[in-house]
Formats: sequence, C-alpha cells, structure tokens
Amino acid sequence: MSDLGAAIDWKAILTLRQRVRFQDGRPYDARCSKVAAALEAQFGWPRKFGRLRLLDARVCWQHRWNQLADGRILDATADQFESRWLGDLVVLEASDPILRPIS
Repeated sequence: MSDLGAAIDWKAILTLRQRVRFQDGRPYDARCSKVAAALEAQFGWPRKFGRLRLLDARVCWQHRWNQLADGRILDATADQFESRWLGDLVVLEASDPILRPIS
C-alpha cells in the first residue's frame, strides 16, 4: 500500500467524498460510483470498476475506484468496508498483489 503523498490532496478527497454522500441525502452510504465520478471530474483520474476481494476473502459484487496518472489505484470509498479492507482512503500500486484478478 502506498502513502497518499504530497501529490494528492487528502483533505480535498475527503471533503469531496463527504459532499457527494450528503448531496444524495445518504451520508452513510458509500456512493463509490458517484464519488469516483466526482474525483474524475475534479482531478481527471479515470474511473475503473470491478469486483474487490476483501481481506476476509469475501468478494464485493461491484466497486468503483480511480486510477491516478502514475498508474496507482485510489479507493476513495474504502471506508465502507471497515476492517474488511485496508483503511479509509487507500492508494495501491497497480502491481500490488492484492489487486490480482478474481476468477
């Protein structure tokens, strides 16, 4: 797992995520698709989607995240998975083994 680093504005991402969630009147719903779309519109990071294998080996049926310009993956709604995933905001290298395909 990578550190978010100086190139990514952690506070701006958290603020945007909160705004999207409250906009729909569903602040406790992850809204991964809408958050990823908002991040794409604001920062230009393309949305990606697929299934996510959680740490407890369960598979999330569909999830959205963004791909940063350097190829890393940003999961801005990772908080929805609580202890079953890697944290609140997650940035992974595209080559990280945790991203292996789900068959």
